[in-house]
Amino acid sequence: MLLLDLPLEILPEILEHVVKPQHLAATCLVNKTFNLFATQRLYERISIYSWHKEGKAKVRFNSFHW
Repeated sequence: MLLLDLPLEILPEILEHVVKPQHLAATCLVNKTFNLFATQRLYERISIYSWHKEGKAKVRFNSFHW
């Protein structure tokens, strides 16, 4: 049995165990199906930092919807 033979319903559950953003980014490159599921997971949380001298604020966006 190949990974591509598995039901699509379990792919999001498998991707829950991929925690590093660079690993999720690599998963997006596997094929179109993986890209669809992994991209949603990759952009689930977005953090934007202020990089100027006085900037200490961090803005976090959760639950990014397509």
